[in-house]
Amino acid sequence: MLYVLDDQIYDKNEDLRQESRAYAEDCAAIGTVNLDLYLMRDETSPTQTKVRFVNMPGFEYSFLMVGNPKEGFSAKYYDGYNLKYIFTKGKTFVNFGVYKARDVAESDTTTLTDAFNISFGQDFYSRHFGRGARKFLNMYSGYNVGFMMYSGEDSSQKTVYLSPTVGVELFKNRYVLWDLRGGYYLPIMHNYDLRGWQFSMSFNVAF
Repeated sequence: MLYVLDDQIYDKNEDLRQESRAYAEDCAAIGTVNLDLYLMRDETSPTQTKVRFVNMPGFEYSFLMVGNPKEGFSAKYYDGYNLKYIFTKGKTFVNFGVYKARDVAESDTTTLTDAFNISFGQDFYSRHFGRGARKFLNMYSGYNVGFMMYSGEDSSQKTVYLSPTVGVELFKNRYVLWDLRGGYYLPIMHNYDLRGWQFSMSFNVAF
């Protein structure tokens, strides 16, 4: 009789252990959370983060319209002829050139009729406009800082300037770049008499 009772107790304990193990397994299954992580790729981000150098010399025509020309000091309009050299794909560039005043009388010896220009600039593409990946109509913004040395028959002036710009690449591929931009020319010296709107068109070729 005692052996039968022990067997019954053993069987009940074994049943309880099996139920406990099953319950623990069910709890573990319920408490398990599977996390699937996916890396989202931003298609608007550039694939290259390093600076990529290029060799793209070219020519730029620039038109400067002075907002408040001073009689006998500054002309209303200046034509600029610059060598533009782009050296990063970003794009970063330097300009060297001259400006000539329009419609200045030969008898006027005090107006600043000529200017020598040297400048440095950078353009930045927006992710909202494709980061410059298209061949046509790439929008961008940028800046241009430089030095202008003006001269007339009997006078001369020097100034540093800053020009915030916006522009559009009319056409671009691996070999050529046709560019149009506009900005506001802000000289540090004689600001009121020389500042104004500046519009430029350039054409560069890769070598």
